[in-house]
Amino acid sequence: MNSMIDIHNITVNYKNQQALCEINLQINQGEFVGICGPNGSGKTTLLKSILGIIKPISGFVNVNGINILNKQHDKKEIGYVPQLRKISPHFPGFVIDIVSMGRTSRKKIGHWLNNYDKSIIKKAMEDAEISHLANQPIGKLSGGQLQRVMIARALAQEPNILLLDEPTSALDYRMTKNVMTLLQKLNSQNGLTIISVHHDLELLKEHVTRIICLDRTVEWDGRPTDAQLDKELLRLFFYRTPH
Repeated sequence: MNSMIDIHNITVNYKNQQALCEINLQINQGEFVGICGPNGSGKTTLLKSILGIIKPISGFVNVNGINILNKQHDKKEIGYVPQLRKISPHFPGFVIDIVSMGRTSRKKIGHWLNNYDKSIIKKAMEDAEISHLANQPIGKLSGGQLQRVMIARALAQEPNILLLDEPTSALDYRMTKNVMTLLQKLNSQNGLTIISVHHDLELLKEHVTRIICLDRTVEWDGRPTDAQLDKELLRLFFYRTPH
């Protein structure tokens, strides 16, 4: 497999505290990686470091061989779905408008969407299985539908990598399963490299190909079928010494 993300010995401070300490990871093309860990363990900080939003005080993050902080790096190759936030039922705009934002982010100011752009938007909506919602007001959607719209918006960028921060945290069990099945499909059928932060460990074990447990540093990195995983999770979540 080809390494798409190379995280080399990064240490990150956030709000005057050490959020990550000497993280070393390689994420290969086509992996579906689940990130877990206790509250305050640095999961979101790791995603933001990969995005280049947070700069480490030491170490570096390379994406496809280029430092993420390098101006030559095409940050649009990484799609990002942040934690789902409640939207007012009166929020203006339709599903097609929100998904199109993912495409307009690739355009220069003043350039309109062309036929190719519109075909990519159409495919993103098909991949996220929301084509039938195109003309629905965004404020009228269920939580699961809204999350699929956010995923479609990210897909409209044509990313090679998709990062998601707690994509099922505000969803019920049925919606959660639907979203995770969608992500699994995007990974297996489209070959999309996915890194997703989750709090539901059983859900991760059922859908991802690799689990990384954080507690400011990497405490576990392996397959969800590994017999040692449950023991490690027990130690990390129930016998953790607070920082």
